[in-house]
Amino acid sequence: AEGRPSCYEQFNNNINAGYSYMPDKHSYFNVRLRLMLNNMPHLDSNTKVYNADNPSDFTYRSNLYHSARLSPVIDIYYQRTLPKEQTLAFNITGKYNENKDNRLYTEENEDEVLTYNDNRLTGKQRTFTAEAIYEKKFAKKQTIDFGIKHVQTFAVSEHPVKGSETKSRLGYTYAYGEY
Repeated sequence: AEGRPSCYEQFNNNINAGYSYMPDKHSYFNVRLRLMLNNMPHLDSNTKVYNADNPSDFTYRSNLYHSARLSPVIDIYYQRTLPKEQTLAFNITGKYNENKDNRLYTEENEDEVLTYNDNRLTGKQRTFTAEAIYEKKFAKKQTIDFGIKHVQTFAVSEHPVKGSETKSRLGYTYAYGEY
């Protein structure tokens, strides 16, 4: 096998910002924003593969790959300390994911294309989470917790080459307790 000129590029960016506020000794509020951007415009490889006994018998292989990711997140948290060793907390999170993956793989010789695979996939997902927690502390380091949590996800995957699309929705809620 012999290498041919190829291209490789990748860019990763992560941005975080947060804000916390404590108006008194009983309350705490926090907002956090995160943004992840990943872009790989080229992860390409090109090779010439040939038979060592017959160098004129060769195949060119080309693998061209591009991917991109976008993922912003917001996380909002509030906690309140109540009288008699009690605490109430709320957390809400929203997340968006967008992915693109494109791959073109070919094998060819001088006369014909032997293999041609064009795979493209795009996906988008939105997830929302909400949670409420109540905590009560007792003597001798005993604690009781109750909470409820809900998660809702919406997703779409597209295969442009095949002309197909898949949609999904998932939601669940659960309550819990601990002593």
